[in-house]
Amino acid sequence: DEDAMNKELGRDEVNYINNFEIAYKFPKANNYTKVKYIRQDIGIFGNASFTAVVEPIKINDKVIKNASLGSYDRAKGLALAEGDMVNIKYEIVPYLCIDDYCEEHRSGNKPIELITNCPYCGEPLVMDPELSCRNPDCPARIQGKIYNFFSRLNIAGIGESMIEALFSAGLLRSIQDIFKLKKKKDEFCSIDGFGPKTFKSICKQIDKLSCTEDQLLAAIGIKGIGPKTSKKISSIYYIDELMEICISPDGKETLSKKLTPKLTESLYKGVNDNYDLIKFLLSKVDVKKPNRKSETLGKIAFTGFRNAEFQAYLEKLGFEVGDMRKSTDLLIAEDPNGNSTKLTKAREM
Repeated sequence: DEDAMNKELGRDEVNYINNFEIAYKFPKANNYTKVKYIRQDIGIFGNASFTAVVEPIKINDKVIKNASLGSYDRAKGLALAEGDMVNIKYEIVPYLCIDDYCEEHRSGNKPIELITNCPYCGEPLVMDPELSCRNPDCPARIQGKIYNFFSRLNIAGIGESMIEALFSAGLLRSIQDIFKLKKKKDEFCSIDGFGPKTFKSICKQIDKLSCTEDQLLAAIGIKGIGPKTSKKISSIYYIDELMEICISPDGKETLSKKLTPKLTESLYKGVNDNYDLIKFLLSKVDVKKPNRKSETLGKIAFTGFRNAEFQAYLEKLGFEVGDMRKSTDLLIAEDPNGNSTKLTKAREM
């Protein structure tokens, strides 16, 4: 925290970081254990997930029993077998890796076979771009979509086990069915562990269900569109406007003017696939329109200097001042003829 030392250490102009502000962390705590089996499942959007279940070990006073293997490619590349030695590193979440010690202590057993068909509907899994079940009628995907809706709209008391039980009983086969539960008290209460008190609590929450447009968009289960992305979309389009655009012949072209190609593709397909569901929810849920900020005159970034008074003046005029991005309209430089990384990038863009 000394000016002379700060000046001596200098700045990393490539990454825009002051060298005296870099923090160096201690290595993650780790321990060795053995693989029991690999839990293979299908997630909310149909993506296959692979989790190594290991013999319990204690790291940082926490008992670790499993660790995600990440993608199919990584799970396949590790080629784990029952009894293989693995190194679990743990800080926030457990991370499984194989080092030289693990390689020396392989069990010699045949690697655990990874699924090629969906364990719920039996359909062949495809790379899209991850290993996925693409069957829209897959029980796992339907239950995942319902669970996503409940969790995004903060409806308490309904977990995966309850959704599975209601799905098996035929009471909850779609998001629309949530709003029909009120008329099925006897069927609901006949399920083991479910009673009038739970039924009343759920019905009360459904009756008072309200959310913002971005929360609704994140809750219907469009691939690649979570809370953060849906907020961005809602800052550009109202939901009824978005629906109208997506069913128009030039809908994709219209969306692409304001959104990235990947987001345009996901949103266009997602809204069309869920059009009837969105329309239904708008009639059942108290959906609030977002408070929009007025349109900005443009986006501005600085390089080589900062001037708080000038920034406040620009913002008062209606400009948005922030970091330089692809969407930035103007870069204000101390020396416009300079050759800094930011200026070079700005000229390219």
